[in-house]
Amino acid sequence: MTDRLGIFVENLPRGIDAVLITSAFNRRYFLRFSSSAGTLVATRDKSYFIIDGRYFEAAREAVKPIKNCEVILQEKTYAQILSLLQRHGAKTLGLEEDYTSMGEFARLCEKLAGIEILPDGGGIGKIIARQRTVKDKSEIESIQKSQDITDKTFTHLLEYIRPGRTEREIAFEIQRFMWSRGSQRPAFEPIVAAGANSSKPHAVPTENKIRDGDFIMLDFGAVYEDYCSDMTRTVGVGNVSAKQREVYGVVLEARLAALDVIKPGEACANVDKAARDVIDKSGYKGLFAHSLGHSLGLEVHETPGFSAGSEDSLKPGVVMSVEPGIYIPGEFGVRIEDLIAVTETGHRNFTSSGKELIVL
Repeated sequence: MTDRLGIFVENLPRGIDAVLITSAFNRRYFLRFSSSAGTLVATRDKSYFIIDGRYFEAAREAVKPIKNCEVILQEKTYAQILSLLQRHGAKTLGLEEDYTSMGEFARLCEKLAGIEILPDGGGIGKIIARQRTVKDKSEIESIQKSQDITDKTFTHLLEYIRPGRTEREIAFEIQRFMWSRGSQRPAFEPIVAAGANSSKPHAVPTENKIRDGDFIMLDFGAVYEDYCSDMTRTVGVGNVSAKQREVYGVVLEARLAALDVIKPGEACANVDKAARDVIDKSGYKGLFAHSLGHSLGLEVHETPGFSAGSEDSLKPGVVMSVEPGIYIPGEFGVRIEDLIAVTETGHRNFTSSGKELIVL
């Protein structure tokens, strides 16, 4: 089992004696334990998880395999934090800058007398984000199981969707079926958009009914062992037009162009460009209204991202969505999204659902 917390502590920058971690996602990452509350205090010598009585027994069991980490029953949290910092001679404290409010920062400054609270958090949030970017074996396995549920749900939807069903009915069925197959919850609110609504990349499901000739955009994901999946498929119903088929073909070609260049060391901006060039040259320039994709794991949107402005490059273990799209206002939209992991030699695709146009 990868010692995520040990790796983090070993790589703390000089000038940071200890770190306070309170966000649910980062606690889950380091401790492999989910809870609605809790405070992780990490010093260079030892780490401590302060947790209330609701989770205390379960936390002790979960944290046993983690080296140099002790679970402490929460009593007076700030006093306990200060005592632990003093015990280890810590003078400076780093924080998750993206998760610490101004109010909490002020309270920490007041309650932790004698400790320098780094005003920018010491860049701890960015350090954790970089570490979480590369997924280990257990994370990859959880994401694959999550995606397997998503693929099974899509297969089920092909039998469920028919004219007369509403977008909201389909969205509910997505969540019901995923739950029945082992998903903890949806990774995000499902997008179901039919007809002209499919031209809106993040459309919200409505009472709009499925009609003959519609394209239906389905974007959803499951959560398994706290890890997310994400997939989009666009399907047709009945008599779809030649233009709809043409646009679908362009998006499919853009997806393949992006996948062809995904490998370790490749610039994320170049992957976005590979897909965007196909769309631009096909006469649909300006109708690909978002970046090509994003990383995901414990959260459905993580770093890095496939975008023109990205300065990141790919590494083995990075998990990314690849989701080109074309959206013609007032008519229809098409998005095809797969989930991939960068490998030592290229990439693997988590997504087993077919990519060719399906007309129901």
